[in-house]
Amino acid sequence: MKTNLIVADCETGGLLYKENPITEICLYIISPTTFKLIDKYQTYVKPYNNLKITKSAIEATQVDMKNVEAGIELKTLVTTLIVYFKKAKNNAKYDLPQMVFHNASFDKQFLEYAFELCGKNLYDYIDPIFICTMRMIKLHDAGSKNDKVETTSISLAASCERFNIKLKSAHGAENDVIATAALLKAMTLKLRNNNIKGEKPEKEEITVKEKSRLYFQF
Repeated sequence: MKTNLIVADCETGGLLYKENPITEICLYIISPTTFKLIDKYQTYVKPYNNLKITKSAIEATQVDMKNVEAGIELKTLVTTLIVYFKKAKNNAKYDLPQMVFHNASFDKQFLEYAFELCGKNLYDYIDPIFICTMRMIKLHDAGSKNDKVETTSISLAASCERFNIKLKSAHGAENDVIATAALLKAMTLKLRNNNIKGEKPEKEEITVKEKSRLYFQF
């Protein structure tokens, strides 16, 4: 993997990307091999496109509205993110960088819409396939005692606790990015260590049926 990773988190004014804006965003550009921090960016974002910030969202994310109101305009945010995305790409010949979120399906829709409002396509600058540490935790727990308990949490805090990673705060974009990066590193190193130890999956016999040749026969 030659391109860098972008670990990120969006705090939002609600749960609906077409009704609630991004209020804060943070990203860390890290090496996929050493997990070393290359660069970082954090900012608050002014409300945009008449989208509403709900009281419940402010209470949940603990974002200070004074910081939000003093934040940057959406166009400035998108322009700045493009600069960081290009920096993360590292080299013109490398693939587009991949973003890492905990619950990527939530955050990415807010980013997609923010770029759309500015007449830009997010996927001109980053890989459309996101890495999701929440999905990784689900795979990690598959078949384990945690997988069998329906009440087992896969929140960022609970996931970090499983790997003995301590969170400084339950919310706050930068704190969540630090925690997500630590979780990604812990799970990746565990996988790499297993490979070094030579652990092999159980032998599985697979029978593949020959593909039918109904078309393009010569």
